[in-house]
Amino acid sequence: MLTCKVNVVDGEFSMTFRKDELAQYANNVFVASASGSAGKPEDSSLPVDTFVYPILTGKSLPKLFIENGKLYQATAGGGKKPFGFVGMNYTQFMLYFGRKESFELIAREVDQLASWGITAVRLPINFALLQPAEGVFPDNPDYEKILKEHNIYTSWFRMVEYFITLAGQRGIYSVFDWHGYPVDPYRHFIGGDIHAKGSGKPGEGIAWLAPTKIAAVEFDITDPRHYKALLATHTWTAMHFKNNTNIMGIEVPYNEPHTRYMNNQSNWAKVTSACALAIKAQDNDRLTFCMPAGWGHDNLSWTVTWQLPVGVDAQAPHHYLANGPVPTRPEAKSTKRPWLCRDQDLTFARAIATLSLPRGAGNVPIYNGEGGEWGSDIFLPDMERGLANDCMFEASLVQGYAAGLIGHMNWICFDNKSYDKTIYKDHGPRFAKVYAEGPVDWSKADVAFIQNPEGVDSDNNHNMSVIPFIDLMLSLHMGPVHYLTDDEIIFKGVSRQSSGLEQVTDASASIGDYKCLIVDKRNLDRRVEKILKKLNIPIFMFEKPEELTTAVAVKLFTDNGVYIDQKTPEGIQLAIGPKHVVVFRRKGESGTDTIYPNVKRDGVFELVDEKGKSCFKGTSEDLRNNGVSITLDKWRSLILEIKN
Repeated sequence: MLTCKVNVVDGEFSMTFRKDELAQYANNVFVASASGSAGKPEDSSLPVDTFVYPILTGKSLPKLFIENGKLYQATAGGGKKPFGFVGMNYTQFMLYFGRKESFELIAREVDQLASWGITAVRLPINFALLQPAEGVFPDNPDYEKILKEHNIYTSWFRMVEYFITLAGQRGIYSVFDWHGYPVDPYRHFIGGDIHAKGSGKPGEGIAWLAPTKIAAVEFDITDPRHYKALLATHTWTAMHFKNNTNIMGIEVPYNEPHTRYMNNQSNWAKVTSACALAIKAQDNDRLTFCMPAGWGHDNLSWTVTWQLPVGVDAQAPHHYLANGPVPTRPEAKSTKRPWLCRDQDLTFARAIATLSLPRGAGNVPIYNGEGGEWGSDIFLPDMERGLANDCMFEASLVQGYAAGLIGHMNWICFDNKSYDKTIYKDHGPRFAKVYAEGPVDWSKADVAFIQNPEGVDSDNNHNMSVIPFIDLMLSLHMGPVHYLTDDEIIFKGVSRQSSGLEQVTDASASIGDYKCLIVDKRNLDRRVEKILKKLNIPIFMFEKPEELTTAVAVKLFTDNGVYIDQKTPEGIQLAIGPKHVVVFRRKGESGTDTIYPNVKRDGVFELVDEKGKSCFKGTSEDLRNNGVSITLDKWRSLILEIKN
């Protein structure tokens, strides 16, 4: 409470404070006392409780750009540094602010996000609020009038701009995501009344793509009007925010396309490319991040793994820990969301790794657009909710980092669950410093795994064939490896040249850069098998997964100079980044173990734990030979900083 002695003239007074006397992002309580008073209650004013907004400085974030498949942040003097982030999905603009104005809440929550180490935020938005009528956007004179007619706050877009400005000032980038559409006249958050649905009473929500005011429809990209509306939304957003460096990028085409039409690769690629190019036409430097079909988690299609559509810069799949390529439990069919009722031990052991590896050879930046603890009630039903969410959030962060992802956008925050805010507070700052140094570099590898992704039947848009490779990679603590499909090799790695009446098929030089290859012959294209046999590279081919034993792999790797680690326990996962070693107990029980991470450094360096205690000092060879002791609980992580 701030108390100030003031002069009172005819019952009126004013109080003046310096900026540094006020707590920004918070309520300040003011009490005035008359100068020279005897301190009686009647000589003082009643307390005045006032929220103090932060001062807008106009400071913008450094520009982000992609170079040679890596995401960088510009630094002073024309320099650059790798960029990575811990992020959140901030859903208030879709689920709250249309029906409630609160710049104060934005300021409070931006402050909280920053305190958690969040440096990127995905903004799910129903584009009905940005385009409330066909072709009408916030720069149109009719915009606020239309919002008002639907009982939507006319300040909605000003709140969006305020968030982007304030978040940028606090070091947080924003990403646009089209998460809803003007197709349901009863949708509450765009002005409707959900309780009137089915009553025959016309809906009042913004739904100009619906056929009538009593008929809600799915967003349908095959409808020319829907398609035009989507492209117009991308176009206007890119134009309005052109050169705004607080914007990390725009996701294309829209959230989790999952219709029969959009699950076709050709259709998805065509629509996604059109959206990306519409953005580039307005702002060529604006980054575009594509979201796969199949509810955003497809890791099978070549258009979302190794051959992105024209105009797309990077990927933003939705890899939920509890919805990975792992078998479901026996009771799954009796649950309300059976796809989340997965084997718990296998999920923590390999889910994110199995989702990530099929995305190829580190050619483009990838972040997890949605993931984390969602679904914990089905996935971990016997565990207290706060503890379950904590384990899943931590596992998603560490496994995503180990897989080379540049960032993780957790779903969801600010849902009035106090335990979620606690886990964000606990784990956000821990991993923010790790991701901030840049991702684990997967662009180079000594080993490539090659197969047809339908070596075994896929399931739920997930590649199930990759599992033997994942188990091998994790159990031997291998560094980055590359995963190549036979289609990719034909497209990228095969050269055909006509010579008279003969056609000579040969391999391009890039396939010969690996020290050795492991090839799954199940459903493999015969052309690929023939061309691989012409290579002067050691290759192990198998037709049955059981043929790929650990002993066979170890001999292949050791004979050909590929580093593996058989001394660190199999249940421990190691991720070695630019300045940190992240350790995760992916399986097995709590306890103390010795780990032997392959930290490549010249000379002597230290490993320092999260309490600032040095737990190792020596050379890379010392660490590989002697290791370092760690104590780690089941499904938990620890972070060791590498200090030269």
